[in-house]
Amino acid sequence: FWSEADQEVASEPALAPDGSPVSRWQEAAKQLCAVAEQTLWMPDEHKALDYLHRRGLRDETIRQAGLGYWPSETYAPPEQWGLASTEKKIWEPAGLVIPWTLRGTYWRVRIRSLPGTMLFYRYVQIYGSQNALYRADAIRAALPVVMVEGEIDALTIAQEVDPRIAVVATGSTEGARRTN
Repeated sequence: FWSEADQEVASEPALAPDGSPVSRWQEAAKQLCAVAEQTLWMPDEHKALDYLHRRGLRDETIRQAGLGYWPSETYAPPEQWGLASTEKKIWEPAGLVIPWTLRGTYWRVRIRSLPGTMLFYRYVQIYGSQNALYRADAIRAALPVVMVEGEIDALTIAQEVDPRIAVVATGSTEGARRTN
């Protein structure tokens, strides 16, 4: 088990020309998110869905966002995520899975621990995730944009406002900024 700080010591993962994670990382992200999305809707795995409903999200919004639930922590070989075999195993913590995509490309996978879970983290991103803006696809020229910090806040607002208003999230107070 390691923290994001420990992962920063490792070499930087290779990136696609547009700055997104490499295609093998994309495949692993897509697979994890698909399994998590199916798990969220299973009758015996209701705590994540109940949490989302308590936060005000409707089923249609949850489905459109591709939210999911990863029921227990797992560790994947780095090669599965397109990383060098010399990297540490990739931690896939239990929790609510939030995929960040832009034009069908996965940029980030964040996992939020559920309230009442005895964990030290609230949000973790899968190693190899890259900086992006959550729901950037919603932005249209000359139309208003509302920027918030959290993904669930963005989804809650987006489901209630005029669809011409783009609601995006940075994921943190430092998120969605590029240094290069």
